[in-house]
Amino acid sequence: MLLSTCMEYQLRAARPDDAAWVNILTKETMNPWVEAAWEAEEDRQHYYYLNRFNLETTRIIEVNGRSAGRISLEISEKTLNLADIHIAEEFQGHGLGTKIIKDKLAEAVKKGLDVELKCLRSNPVQNLYIRLGFKLILQDEKRLYYKYSVRNED
Repeated sequence: MLLSTCMEYQLRAARPDDAAWVNILTKETMNPWVEAAWEAEEDRQHYYYLNRFNLETTRIIEVNGRSAGRISLEISEKTLNLADIHIAEEFQGHGLGTKIIKDKLAEAVKKGLDVELKCLRSNPVQNLYIRLGFKLILQDEKRLYYKYSVRNED
C-alpha cells in the first residue's frame, strides 16, 4: 500500500475490542526502546503493564478506515497530556505522528492548555518533540519529560 507523506487521519474513541491490538502495537513499537532502558524482563513487563490499553483515555488513529496507531489523551484544567503515541510500522515515516502532535498542539493552544509528554531516554523521538517547540522540564534515569507552554513561564 502506497501512503502519501501527508496522511489524513481520524481519531476515534477506543472500544473494548481494540484492547488486544493496542497492547500488541505498544510492544511492537516500543520494544527496542524498552529493551534499551531495562535489562530485566520483569521491569520490561512492568512498563507494558503501566502503558497498557485504557478504554477511557485511548484514541485509535485511523487512516483510510484502517487502524494506524493509538494515542492516549489525558486532559486536566490546565494541561493536555499526550501519552502512548504509537504508530504502526507500515504508517511510520510519513509524517503521521508529527501531524497528530501538531494538530493536538494547535487545539491545546486554542483552549489555553499546556501540553506535556514524556519518552524513554533511549527513544530518538525526543528530537521531534524539541523541533516542535517542547522544552525539557524534568528527567530521571529512564525518562525525559517535556512541556509545550502556552504561558510565558521563562
